[in-house]
Amino acid sequence: MTSRIKSHTSRLAIALASMMLALVAILAPQEANAQTANVSGTVIDEIDEPVVGALISDKNHKYTALTDADGNFTISSVPSGTIFTATYLGYKPQTITWKGISNLNLTCRCLKRL
Repeated sequence: MTSRIKSHTSRLAIALASMMLALVAILAPQEANAQTANVSGTVIDEIDEPVVGALISDKNHKYTALTDADGNFTISSVPSGTIFTATYLGYKPQTITWKGISNLNLTCRCLKRL
């Protein structure tokens, strides 16, 4: 009878291991879709001058950066599909969806003056 219990326990362990492997195989592709990358780009105005100090951020302000003296910015570990907005005082905000390519080049338009 002891060998019968060992045999049943062994089959149960194999079945459990098989289910765990199946679960890992199902979940693995979902993890691959959540990849991130660094985003970099340049913000310029209508006459191709760099916009210094423009804020680049997503709607939740989880991913943010300020442009440097040349209008360049870099944001680390961003998931594809993140929607960014570039803002700067006196300029109309520009929104763009990052689709996984490394560079975002944004042109900010000056707001109409009254």
